[in-house]
Amino acid sequence: MQPVEPGILILVLTAATIFDVKDKRIPNIIVVIGYAALLGARIVTDAAALGDFMLGSIYPLGILLILFIFGMFGAGDIKLYCLVSAVTGIRDFNIVLVISMFLGAIYALFKMIYKKNLVIRMQYLAAYFTGLFLTKTVSPYCVREEGDGNVVSFSGFILAGFIVYLYWRCVIGTGNIGIM
Repeated sequence: MQPVEPGILILVLTAATIFDVKDKRIPNIIVVIGYAALLGARIVTDAAALGDFMLGSIYPLGILLILFIFGMFGAGDIKLYCLVSAVTGIRDFNIVLVISMFLGAIYALFKMIYKKNLVIRMQYLAAYFTGLFLTKTVSPYCVREEGDGNVVSFSGFILAGFIVYLYWRCVIGTGNIGIM
């Protein structure tokens, strides 16, 4: 990770989060501009690490595609994870992924408790997987037209996961990521 890359990525993730919360979608132009800026920064600062950047860019597709197929993750979230992985590298991307998934799960749990629909959502999950195994047909997990607010804009958790990772690397960890 080069010195300027975390700042660029935080700006891109912040912009994506604003749109995701407001419009429930992440415009492709934000991802394209972010990718171009990060790629340019990598070329200028460390062209030798361009292969790692490219490999990191595609790695999340392999592990997150299944969540997209099941309708549990949006394409915009996966594109943001591709940017994160391009910057952090594959090993550290897995750390960001676990942190952001954990934060998102905690939020979802508290949201279900607050809305008093935890039991209903767990029954929905059980019914979904039961139907999946019985029919062997993949259908979207959560239908957006439900109108009950069960869809979570996940980009904010990707941003939060990346910030926690930066804190861990810079303050707690021994690794220098170029910004301290």
